[in-house]
Amino acid sequence: MVGDGALFLVILHAAECYGVSGTVPSKPHGELLVVGGGPDGVVCVEPRVRLPLHGALHVGAEQELWIQEYTTDPDATNNWRVFDRDGHLLASVATPRRFDMMKIGPNWIAGVWRDELDVEHVRLYDLVKH
Repeated sequence: MVGDGALFLVILHAAECYGVSGTVPSKPHGELLVVGGGPDGVVCVEPRVRLPLHGALHVGAEQELWIQEYTTDPDATNNWRVFDRDGHLLASVATPRRFDMMKIGPNWIAGVWRDELDVEHVRLYDLVKH
């Protein structure tokens, strides 16, 4: 949203598709709901329980948008997608599990990492391009 409340940009991200073998159910079956066919005969399915599309959102030092992939596992690696102001994907970034990002610089990220006893440690990581 821009300061006047007008929509500025919409970013669309493809849903995950899973291969399904055998008979494909035509109605809800167990915890899966078939929502349509995908490329190469892959069927896209989604859980019947609705989950958020993403986790945290951050804006970096160069006005890039960082979108965290949603996970239900608090100990999982944090995966981020970074988009420029025009909505183009710039990078995918993985941060350590149990790390809460607080600030993003041009070539670094800073935040708090919690150990197994939930003791907080301030961390600064360099961003390395591959």
